[in-house]
Amino acid sequence: MIEVFPNGRVAQRQLEGDDYVMLEDFLVYWPRKNRFIMVPKGFITDNGSIPDIIPDAMADNTGDAANAFVAHDWIYKLMTFDVQFECVPPEFYEEWSKRDADLLMRDIMVLAGEPRYKAWIAWTGVRLNVLAAWRWR
Repeated sequence: MIEVFPNGRVAQRQLEGDDYVMLEDFLVYWPRKNRFIMVPKGFITDNGSIPDIIPDAMADNTGDAANAFVAHDWIYKLMTFDVQFECVPPEFYEEWSKRDADLLMRDIMVLAGEPRYKAWIAWTGVRLNVLAAWRWR
């Protein structure tokens, strides 16, 4: 079972537009990889970019499910921009892939109470984006 600390939705403050800043550290334990992910206070996320073609009823990037998008955005930022953060051990970069980030997002959405079909839709959307925009790792 995935564990999210603190329980419930992480504290965020909305900035201009669709961006939010993390007001506290956010820790996730993911047993599938036996790894912890720590998203630091101050990280800026958009809580998931959901294309306009997907109806609001099919995807929600607010509430407890926002935790999934925060963790996903953090992993993508680390991998995409080759940024090194003191709070992240070097082995993190070698053991994670974009596929892992997408699967973690799906798992956290289910943990947050989203129906599995909605989590699958979100996962499928990010996987298709990977095919279109990123190289496979």
